[in-house]
Amino acid sequence: MQRIANVDRNKTTIALEALNGSSRSNLYRVNADIADIKRKQDDESTYRDPVLVKLLGWQRSENVLFKYFPDAVNYGTARARCSGYPRGRLATKVLRDPQAVRDINSRRYVDVNEDVTQPWVGYVDLVVEGTFKWADGGSTNHATTTWHGGQPDDAGGNEDCVEILTTSAEKVYLNDLTCSDHRHYMCEVDIYS
Repeated sequence: MQRIANVDRNKTTIALEALNGSSRSNLYRVNADIADIKRKQDDESTYRDPVLVKLLGWQRSENVLFKYFPDAVNYGTARARCSGYPRGRLATKVLRDPQAVRDINSRRYVDVNEDVTQPWVGYVDLVVEGTFKWADGGSTNHATTTWHGGQPDDAGGNEDCVEILTTSAEKVYLNDLTCSDHRHYMCEVDIYS
């Protein structure tokens, strides 16, 4: 066996091992270790461990971790899933961080030719029509986020939720959409050093 990573977590060692191809029991043990790591995703101390963060697919941006989820769900489901993480919510702060926006663009999360990939974010006008608010209470005007041409348009009088419509090297372009539509989504969690 070749050791890939050894992470000390509260006197518990999680060992991930690469298989040398000769043992099925090793495969089961590695799968069990991976399942254990995924269960730790709900433990907020996990977010301070850079190895586990990477293994779980999260990216870091200042004091926030963010992750793109390729499950097509409505806005309410996306918001609930993101809120299920400690200090979690749909993406807000990460969209106002220039470096994170460049990372989102370079990973090509958004495919303009496939609507469902355009992820939900935490920006809505559910309380007062036409007054969009970030889920974290952050500033509504920022250099890295802007409305796509002609947006918001509240088409059909029922577009209260927001998706990332497209990206450029330095900006995220937003679009208002009916909350019942199905889209991928992007979560973030606050972390503190």
